[in-house]
Amino acid sequence: MYLFRLDKPRTLFGKYCASGEAGGDPCGDKLAEWQQILVQRRQEADRERLDVERMWKKYTQLVTSQLRIRSEKERVLRNYILPTVDG
Repeated sequence: MYLFRLDKPRTLFGKYCASGEAGGDPCGDKLAEWQQILVQRRQEADRERLDVERMWKKYTQLVTSQLRIRSEKERVLRNYILPTVDG
């Protein structure tokens, strides 16, 4: 036979209420965790942008002799390269 004791849940609830009354944020840990995830996503997006910039520089170095006009290079970038990279 199990005997239910309410002293432990009561003490936990008392600590929870006391921390809230003292100015604590019960969701603070989750918010901090979400902030870290958002920062990581932004850093990954920045890395991807840098990869696109590097690819563009390499593309202009390799293909510069074949494409004479800057507008032609940008057209090729917009129409063929960026849709593939952006997904």
